[in-house]
Amino acid sequence: MRHVPQALIEVKDLSLQRQDRQVLQSIQLQVRAGELVGVLGANGAGKSSLLQVMAGLLVPTEGQVSLDSHSIHAWSAQQRARYIAWLAQGRELHWPLPVREVVALGRFVHGMHAGNMSKADQAACERAMRSTGVWPFAERSSLALSGGELARVLLARALAVEAPVLLADEPIAGLDPFYQLSVMQTLRAEAQRQRAVVVVLHDLNLAARFCDRLILLHHGRVLAEGAPASVLTEAHLATAFRVAVRIQSEQGDNRIVPLHCLDQNDA
Repeated sequence: MRHVPQALIEVKDLSLQRQDRQVLQSIQLQVRAGELVGVLGANGAGKSSLLQVMAGLLVPTEGQVSLDSHSIHAWSAQQRARYIAWLAQGRELHWPLPVREVVALGRFVHGMHAGNMSKADQAACERAMRSTGVWPFAERSSLALSGGELARVLLARALAVEAPVLLADEPIAGLDPFYQLSVMQTLRAEAQRQRAVVVVLHDLNLAARFCDRLILLHHGRVLAEGAPASVLTEAHLATAFRVAVRIQSEQGDNRIVPLHCLDQNDA
């Protein structure tokens, strides 16, 4: 029997209320080293909020998030930053830093200071830039990048942390098909390096192809959790997204084909 590693990050009975809205309710989740877990759901389902709570950026109303069996709130902000690499959804930079310096910001949590990079810092940054394909324009100004290039630079910055846990919120949004595949392959490789990787996605087929497990949220609750084939069913997708789909099996893989929108009463 294959050894199952200890859970790195665990969410227990987690609920989050913001103003008068219940954003998350009774969430249970474990992510282990070596796993790539996808979080899916319609707009407003609570995906980004869940990742922000897991990163320690939001405090839950109830429940807790644990890192290696210790409450996340017992860790200092710097400890969390070393343990959890966070890739936010927004993609904005306001200073004309070279790409290599943007990526190097990921090493500040390890005590690096500007102009004082150790060989380990330099090696981590180079690995991150090569794995995301941004090494060729390391000297280019970050303000001269396309949206897709900037997305990969920010992913490289998160990878440069070399944290055991990586949380990525919609890292392939707005990318062309080549770089969508490239980023997903990079995330898959990070999981194979025994990191725990959680990614918010909207592309159901890429989620099915690359993720070990999926969490499907609906109105802040877990509608389905498990292997991609058990989560991405016609019934689940009709409930979560209000779309009718056809599931096609092709050479052992399932392909999801959206057919049409459903009325509220049909979902």
